[in-house]
Amino acid sequence: MTTKKLKRIAVVGKKNAGKSSLINLLSNKHRLIVDDYPGLTRDIIEVEIYNYGIHALFYDLPGLDVIDLGDAINQLEKKIIEKSLNFIKNNVDLIIHLMEPPAPSPFDYDFRDFYKKNMSHEVLQVLNKIDSKEKEQEYLPEFFDAGF
Repeated sequence: MTTKKLKRIAVVGKKNAGKSSLINLLSNKHRLIVDDYPGLTRDIIEVEIYNYGIHALFYDLPGLDVIDLGDAINQLEKKIIEKSLNFIKNNVDLIIHLMEPPAPSPFDYDFRDFYKKNMSHEVLQVLNKIDSKEKEQEYLPEFFDAGF
């Protein structure tokens, strides 16, 4: 009997974009910590999801929205980001780039440029935190106009 290799999907975005909440929702479990305080996720956390017709390994990554990788951030943050980017580059099949309204952030542009230049992964761009048709009509044009 052969075992089918599961797709490996990284959920990437800014701090508090809703990455952990999305994975908790898809898995129907509350395994990942969710809080208004940004930066709680520091490690790469794997969750196997077998729900909604999905059977894949999802990876919750720390928020990567530190624009300057120079002296402006501490060494721990730098190591977390380097580890996360290396993990994405070498261990996943699909990237979910999770964004939030009202418009693309500088991080969203920088990350898009990074993966277009450095990776050949499939990327699914997802806009989170839109709970009504009115908000959808208000915010989606900002992202479409920016090329997302």
